[in-house]
Amino acid sequence: MWAYRIAFRHVLDRKRSRPEQAVRGFECYAAFLAGAPDEDPPDLDATPPDTRLLVEEAKVTCMLGMLLCLDREQRLAFVLGELFEVSDVVASEVLGLSPDNFRQRLARTRRQLGGFLRGHCGLIDARNPCRCARKTRAFVRAGIVDRQRLVFARSHVARMQEASARGRIAFETTLEALTAALWREHPFVEAPDLVRKLRAMLEGPALRAVVHPGLA
Repeated sequence: MWAYRIAFRHVLDRKRSRPEQAVRGFECYAAFLAGAPDEDPPDLDATPPDTRLLVEEAKVTCMLGMLLCLDREQRLAFVLGELFEVSDVVASEVLGLSPDNFRQRLARTRRQLGGFLRGHCGLIDARNPCRCARKTRAFVRAGIVDRQRLVFARSHVARMQEASARGRIAFETTLEALTAALWREHPFVEAPDLVRKLRAMLEGPALRAVVHPGLA
């Protein structure tokens, strides 16, 4: 468990990346989306990748931007509890929290993300004006989406979901194996040799003096 805590402490303490420095909270990100002009998506006949992949890339990148609105502690809780679906018992041990505090942190994170989505995302509420396709050109111009290097397009998403499932299983399996190994290393307490002790008592001078006082 200590190795996982060291890894997560490293994530918490590492230098802030450029995206983290650019996104300073939900208000900051909302202002960026509002300022990104609504435009028709790139032409399907343009150079590859096609529009659908670019829009999908913009959508997932936008969701990543929402995660950057959270502080690192909340992001770690969300990744463990929501993406890896790690149990609250295991996640709380890794993060150094009580299970109740972990559940509260995860619930608060879900409320914040859910509130932002309901208030801004057209995929969640059709009354919201923001549409992934209409923001894709702005994302490409800003360098947020690189059409020559798609990170989150459909095939990549499928691989990430598969890796996430494997990661969760491996994570919990590894923890179970480490726990079992730790218990196996615990030394067994040897039971006392009662027969030898009783024989010594019976053959000892104290008992002989009581049973055979003339022979003592």
